[in-house]
Amino acid sequence: MTDHIVKFSKTGIQLQQQEKELPADIIVTATGLNLLFGGGIQFKVDKEVLNVPSKFVYKGFMLNNLPNLFVGGGYTNASWTLKVDLTNKYACRLIKHSQKIQARYFQPEVSLDDEMESRQLLDLTSGYVQRSLNSFPRQSNFVPWCLSQNYLFDKYMFEYRSLQDSYMKFYH
Repeated sequence: MTDHIVKFSKTGIQLQQQEKELPADIIVTATGLNLLFGGGIQFKVDKEVLNVPSKFVYKGFMLNNLPNLFVGGGYTNASWTLKVDLTNKYACRLIKHSQKIQARYFQPEVSLDDEMESRQLLDLTSGYVQRSLNSFPRQSNFVPWCLSQNYLFDKYMFEYRSLQDSYMKFYH
């Protein structure tokens, strides 16, 4: 249970939102987890530090205008590994394609004409998630710039759709 503790007693704890004492044999207290996107890595392109919260997530695993970088993220409503497996296979397809066409790098790009609506990346209400969202990239309101929580949709998008869409650019 997550709440603020009003007081401890011999048999439990009084929580701020509870009218009665919550009986407890063991109480685990936590100071709060703070999520760090990419483990807190400072991303740079051509020696310029990137402002990660200003970036949008492409298909849930790349950031706009950041070349050849993949991030792993899973579903919040199903097995984490389902989405990670799909995106890893897709990343391999992108790498093989870029080698085949002899591209030096590739990246998803956002045009100023796209009118991207900015939304928080994760739709979770846990305190540790909410505290960290301002340091995470964003999502938008349309595919491929919004996160899907639907395995069948993602499976089709990652395995059967073309690698080259209007946003993915390959540079020689």
